[in-house]
Amino acid sequence: MKSGVVCYHSFVSVRVFWLLIPGILYLLSLNAYYVGFFNDDAFFLIGAKSLLSGRYAELNHPANPPFIQYLPGYPLLLAPWMLLPGADFLGPKLFSVLMTLSAVFLFHRFAREELSPTAAAAATALLAFNPLTVSLSGVILSDVPSLLWTVLILITARAWWKRDDDKAWILLGLMGAFGFFLRPTGAAFILTLPLALAWEKRYRQALIALTAGTLPILAWLTRNWIVRGHGLLYADELADPYKKATADALIDAGNNAWFYLRELFGRVLFRQPLTLVSTALGACFCIAGIVRIGITGWRFFALAYAAAYGAVIILWPKQTSRYLLPILPFILWWMFAGAARLEEDLKKPKAVTLALLLFGLVCAAPPVFNIVRTSTTRETPVNTPPRKFWNWVRTNTDPNALFAAELDGRTYILSDRHCLQLPRWKEPGRIAQWAMRNKVDYIITTDNRFVMRTHRGEGPHDAVTYADLPFAAAYKDSAGTIYKIK
Repeated sequence: MKSGVVCYHSFVSVRVFWLLIPGILYLLSLNAYYVGFFNDDAFFLIGAKSLLSGRYAELNHPANPPFIQYLPGYPLLLAPWMLLPGADFLGPKLFSVLMTLSAVFLFHRFAREELSPTAAAAATALLAFNPLTVSLSGVILSDVPSLLWTVLILITARAWWKRDDDKAWILLGLMGAFGFFLRPTGAAFILTLPLALAWEKRYRQALIALTAGTLPILAWLTRNWIVRGHGLLYADELADPYKKATADALIDAGNNAWFYLRELFGRVLFRQPLTLVSTALGACFCIAGIVRIGITGWRFFALAYAAAYGAVIILWPKQTSRYLLPILPFILWWMFAGAARLEEDLKKPKAVTLALLLFGLVCAAPPVFNIVRTSTTRETPVNTPPRKFWNWVRTNTDPNALFAAELDGRTYILSDRHCLQLPRWKEPGRIAQWAMRNKVDYIITTDNRFVMRTHRGEGPHDAVTYADLPFAAAYKDSAGTIYKIK
């Protein structure tokens, strides 16, 4: 009886720590970014709002065409939270905090069965308290649900891997499909789950999982072809740099690989000046950890998925550290498994684990403090939209006016005006003709220094700096220019 009481109190204390402490930190960081800053976040909200009206459409566009670019998984999860009262989409932001906390809590449950108690706690602490997780914990981006869904699939695959009944593999296949509907990189689940099963010569289960995972995706792509004549716009952006086999494409992929390695071990987990050293050590620990835990069964699936996910973000032309969030559980698991291997060789139990934990927390403290301070006390171009600029739009333009802007989702969310995406052309005359042809009333050009881009910054999907357009400026300040077309 006494043992049961002790176990219960131990569970409660763990639950309180992994939910309460990070929860307070995430709430304090809720305003790290303003809603609409990423543009993608605005479109997820637009998708959720449209689902509440019984359709899945681009409400920002005056014709409300069916959505095909942004997948419906995350908007579907967001929709109920849109009904909660509160300014600045407080409900969806709190939902992001809840999902981040759930991912941290579930990862600890996973890690304590794979690592020692000390290593499990250390790995979870670095997942919970690194600056990337803290800064993104309250944003409305698909990286957050993808983190949670990755941990859920990992736990489920471990629990069900030896099962032979068809139901388990149908459900895992469907879970993989929903991972795709959260974000396109989730397709790696559908590819690697059957691969891992076939590797063990479990061909029946592999076929079941593949079928269950691909049918919903094929249905979605077919729907897109029918309503808009295109299956998946992300596929074009991914393939664009590789349509011609050139050395530049390989150089770009190599640059991306180094960028993500450096970001992972030099800024996300261990932010300090010696990025080359921390990157080399972190990579060595991960390799040692993979060797130590082995690559059989569900562990092969985990490794194959992480490798496939890594390959996609390396080949993806644009760079951003937030793509690393869903893969952090794998990295931390392998890194602390590698630390345990070194401890065994040195015969120094817990020494390397505690050193990594201390180093990670010390490195995280300054940027996390800055995130919290900025979120709670400061206004920056990242966490505060230019109020004067958008107030002018709302008070001085007709509610039915049609706008064009590069960040069309942000424009709709912040101004409640219909908006087309401004073509990324550098020729003012060409843009003018396009605007007249599409009956645009206003064009907005704003500072695009925070817009995600390739490392060269010269691709067809990169942001451009628009020259002065041949129209009268109806309003202009440091945030941007509003041109009146007619």
